[in-house]
Amino acid sequence: MSQAPDRSPASDDATAAPSPSQDSRRRMLLKGLGKGSVVLAATVPIKALAVTSITADKHLCTVSGVQSGVRSNPGSLPTCSGKSFQYYQPAGRWPLSGGQESVYNGTNTYLRSGATFAGVFGGGSASTMATLFAGGLTNATASDEAHWIVALLNAGSTNGINYPYTALEIVALYSNALKRAAALAFFKTYMELGG
Repeated sequence: MSQAPDRSPASDDATAAPSPSQDSRRRMLLKGLGKGSVVLAATVPIKALAVTSITADKHLCTVSGVQSGVRSNPGSLPTCSGKSFQYYQPAGRWPLSGGQESVYNGTNTYLRSGATFAGVFGGGSASTMATLFAGGLTNATASDEAHWIVALLNAGSTNGINYPYTALEIVALYSNALKRAAALAFFKTYMELGG
């Protein structure tokens, strides 16, 4: 016949009441943890607001930064910028892949000569990039799709451009119907300044 183990109040039984010193220690640890959590939570928004660059007219260099209308103290922050549609329109100004002009969307490389806008962005116009960048167009007359391609080209540029978005982020902005118009306005108004 087996016997159950002896459970005395000094054992590790979970139902035993904590001693006054254990209870006091638990309260102190929980109290300190609460303060640390508040401090940690308070620092997260500060980090999220860290600015790495500003627009030429001193706005935070993001879509929401220019929408807010808040001006930043420029200090020593670099100015963000990009090249214009007209800079990329002529042949010979796009990155090369296999000897042909191309654009990278963060996942794949697409050739200027035959890729469609829908292929690059996963939706939208069936026009080829060659058609979107046909001669005779200006920054003002180029299609919205052409400006999205310019954003991708600027994101991948190594020509001294300080561009605030990566190719993957640009594709995500285009894919989000709620953010698309504001992002396009940001790219056209604040980023297509050079060239």
